[in-house]
Amino acid sequence: MLRYRLANIRVRYNPNYGSSFDGYSYLRIIAARLENFIHELGYPARCHVPPYYYDLMMPPIAIDAGLGQQARTGLCVTPETGGNARFACVTTNIPLRVDKPIDFGLQKFCRKCKICAELCPTGAIPHTEEPGVVNGYKRWKIKDE
Repeated sequence: MLRYRLANIRVRYNPNYGSSFDGYSYLRIIAARLENFIHELGYPARCHVPPYYYDLMMPPIAIDAGLGQQARTGLCVTPETGGNARFACVTTNIPLRVDKPIDFGLQKFCRKCKICAELCPTGAIPHTEEPGVVNGYKRWKIKDE
């Protein structure tokens, strides 16, 4: 039954049975093209794509850009894809309109659910109901050791 569920999840979210690496490969191509386009407009630009060539943490940037909200797990969860999202960004000084963070109720849900914390094999995900402030950012602190 578990094997069927895992296979069903893979098919539902990626019919080609692609991996996380596949997603980042596509992101590298897209980000590099955007970087080149911005350079052609006469502005500096640099793409940041995990797992290579990036100096930025993607979840806070995606959250600030209004793509999703931070879950108890530390991931950015989007309304469209849930936690199954891969992010990259291009930094530049081109004048752009700034997006705002969104709120679709994930924090409220995470306060009550706690399934990820209960099932985490290492106990790294906290069980606390309220997130704390970590480095000036309100979030649940993951035990990184």
